[in-house]
Amino acid sequence: MFANDTIGTENSERTSKLDALVRLLDDDSTVVRDAVTFELASYGPGLGADLRKLANQPDEAGWKLLGRITADPYRRRLRLAWPHWMNIADDHARLERALTLLAEFQNGPRWRAPLGDLLDRLTGEYLARGDAKSPEDLARFLFREKDLQGIKTGPFLPDHSNLAHVIESGTGLPVSLACIYLLVGARAGLDIHACNWPRHFLARYRDGAGLFIVDPANGGMVVDAETFLSMQGTSREAAEAVLSFEVDAATIIARILGNLVRAYRSEGDVDNCLLVVDLLRDIESRMHAGAFC
Repeated sequence: MFANDTIGTENSERTSKLDALVRLLDDDSTVVRDAVTFELASYGPGLGADLRKLANQPDEAGWKLLGRITADPYRRRLRLAWPHWMNIADDHARLERALTLLAEFQNGPRWRAPLGDLLDRLTGEYLARGDAKSPEDLARFLFREKDLQGIKTGPFLPDHSNLAHVIESGTGLPVSLACIYLLVGARAGLDIHACNWPRHFLARYRDGAGLFIVDPANGGMVVDAETFLSMQGTSREAAEAVLSFEVDAATIIARILGNLVRAYRSEGDVDNCLLVVDLLRDIESRMHAGAFC
């Protein structure tokens, strides 16, 4: 048998074994489930690529179980890679790198296209439309034509903060939608900024007519700043301060991590909750030290 034939046979056997293990994930026997868990936990970093080759993909419950079984190496990988995004000079690149790390961690062994590729695809589709490009036009494209929506009901889940999942599923938290808007906008050459509005993240931009506020989670609704401020009543002065505040990548990521802490806590996922708290403390300590200036 030639070397290539041997490799092909080994790969086929590996795939067959993995397929059998995945089928046994929900076996009635505790002994069987424990043995499957042990095998999958020791499978190695190639698990995600091998799972992608399976003809019969796990169902949603199976993916969640696989994520829990293989969580430790993904947590270690994220913890080791986390500090490096903070040293990137460009703020958009910094934001995208942090969001990419979080998406890779949350995807675990489940394959999704890299976040950068998904954002490139959205940008390419937007630019191919050929119309005049503007922040308002991009909001219409993303939140009406592509129908990216904010979560309406039910519990907020960790995946609502995973941009790869949000683009794939079409639903996410307001801050997740705003990040997609910012990063696609940057690729399209549009000057769009974040607005760290309490309880409901927004975006903003300026053009010749003044300052405009965009609500990504409400169909990309655009209102001028004066109209927006007129709705704030006695809180107008505080609202003006929020609108004028420059929001950097560290502030956005801190807000996303805060959402993840709450989501993991509500699921009873102690290990992931503690990890995210640790990442959040890293950011806060750097911010207090002025390391992001």
